[in-house]
Amino acid sequence: MGRPFKGMGDFYIPAAKLKSTLGGTVSTLDTETLQKLLGGVTAAEVEAELAADRERFDGAAEVADALRRSVRLGLALRRWIERGKLAAFTFNFLDMRKSAGHLTVPFLEASKAMARGTGYAGEGDVLTALLVGAVAAGNEQTTFTEMFCPNWEDGTVYLSHMGEVNWRLLEGRGLLREMDYKYSATDNPALVTGRFRPGEIVLVNLAPVTESGYRLILAPATMLPVTGTDKMEGSVRGWFRPRLALPDFLSAYSRLGGTHHLAMTYAESTETLETFARLSGWETVVIQ
Repeated sequence: MGRPFKGMGDFYIPAAKLKSTLGGTVSTLDTETLQKLLGGVTAAEVEAELAADRERFDGAAEVADALRRSVRLGLALRRWIERGKLAAFTFNFLDMRKSAGHLTVPFLEASKAMARGTGYAGEGDVLTALLVGAVAAGNEQTTFTEMFCPNWEDGTVYLSHMGEVNWRLLEGRGLLREMDYKYSATDNPALVTGRFRPGEIVLVNLAPVTESGYRLILAPATMLPVTGTDKMEGSVRGWFRPRLALPDFLSAYSRLGGTHHLAMTYAESTETLETFARLSGWETVVIQ
């Protein structure tokens, strides 16, 4: 949905190259199709989805209007995904415009799609969206994520993103909140926020390293519990500790060409993912 995000060249793969190197076909959701899909969403479907959201998330009553438009757009996108048998989807939030049928930005449906096993990545990243879908096909405890910043004092990395997460991986119930959205001409979205639950994880990145080749970078790590006050409440967040010392980990990841978008999966062996890479014809490097 929308154009590839300008300036994010680390993960950018033209559609023709994605097809020739990975076999993935990119479909674009045009305005006419979206309008037809929205027209097919019934009031009963919206009410049923709202009832389900009230059951699985906290905060629905406080974001009622934003939630309703997010649900309606989400159901239209879900139908597009199901009818097209799409393995994954992505959107550029800068291209979400109400005049084009984007009632809001579909952060909420991205979170729900990943919880159903559909691949997703932000900002028009078709490469990582396909990767998330492939990893999720073998392990449903998978999400899209992004390394935001290091904490040098305790050797951890803060994970976050604007508003997309596989909500089944959160500690406790996800919290719905309304985003004060100012990046494009559409209305405020509802999104799910929460903290990743503690546990053993593997960060998974597919990096384009030659004209037609890829490197799968695997980094086993530990998602940490939070002690004391969580000062990032109201966002998608988590803190992990890599196996290597933090400077060595970040240096290795950078030298290997790792991109800034990743898949993250719980309770998965690097051996399984190495087999996936070998079958795909990719080089694999484990950072540990």
